[in-house]
Amino acid sequence: MKKKNFLKEISSAAANKDLNKDVLESLLLWFDKEDINAFYRLNAFYLADKLKVDRKELLSLLIELTGAGLFDINWDYHCPQCNGISETHNHLNTAKAEGHCKICNIDFRNILDRNIKITFTPSEKYITIPMDYITGKMNEI
Repeated sequence: MKKKNFLKEISSAAANKDLNKDVLESLLLWFDKEDINAFYRLNAFYLADKLKVDRKELLSLLIELTGAGLFDINWDYHCPQCNGISETHNHLNTAKAEGHCKICNIDFRNILDRNIKITFTPSEKYITIPMDYITGKMNEI
């Protein structure tokens, strides 16, 4: 699906919801001007700061759009030593309490407010992030 169609889907999904319209407009403008690669693993708070919008409002919007099937949530488990992503899950029920970093060769406990970060990626049904970009990002770790 083309980016313009994705933006229309976002607008449609948010149309009759009690969401902050200014935050929605800021998100749509950002999506419109950014390269598709920028959509990979969006950090809601980082993006809210960049867009100068309320963090909770943007998070609520992304969660609503996830519920509408437009985004997937990624549960990223970071190594407490190197901060690399040791595991990622698309469903919390597949996550484990214990983690292992292959780079540092350490075992650690996953703790929600310490080393688990939640990011959002557009559903592949709407936007396909190029695999060479994803592979390059994974190699940066």
